[in-house]
Amino acid sequence: MKSLLFLPLLLSSCYSISEVGVLHPKLGLQSTLRPHLNTINALKTSTRLGVNLHPAVQFEAGPTTIRGNGEIYGVETAVKIRYPSKISPYMIGVFGVGTAQGWRGSDVRYTFTTELGAGVSLRATPRLAISLDYRYFHHSNGMTFFGNATRQFFGLPKATKNTGHENGAIFVGVQYDF
Repeated sequence: MKSLLFLPLLLSSCYSISEVGVLHPKLGLQSTLRPHLNTINALKTSTRLGVNLHPAVQFEAGPTTIRGNGEIYGVETAVKIRYPSKISPYMIGVFGVGTAQGWRGSDVRYTFTTELGAGVSLRATPRLAISLDYRYFHHSNGMTFFGNATRQFFGLPKATKNTGHENGAIFVGVQYDF
């Protein structure tokens, strides 16, 4: 019964964010540690539900789609650390899991994405905020199915390609607070 008392407080700190990002090779630096990784031109869309865990910490989760030289459909989680004010600078980290379909440069169907960046959010009204950020973006299968012994165990064909992709990305988002 006591947990029901916290429900209005939790719901009052929830929000929804929709964002669109452009991934382009000229927005980021090619990896010097792993020069075999490719860069891609792609468009990423996400809609996540979020909760304010603290005035300076937000947690978000939801579906995402990336369309470039193939398609990735998945789910992702994000954590934002921000300075709460009308104009809020923030840092963001995103982790996602999905399936890759028709992605040139890789024969792997499962993929992981990671993003790390910084941006600024402008509170247009008490319930509406607009954000702009830059992120380093990486997607690969995390070597999960790289070993042919592992692939054989799961009944998958032998790997022929296992490249990742790294890019810089610019994202624009709209956040609506409930």
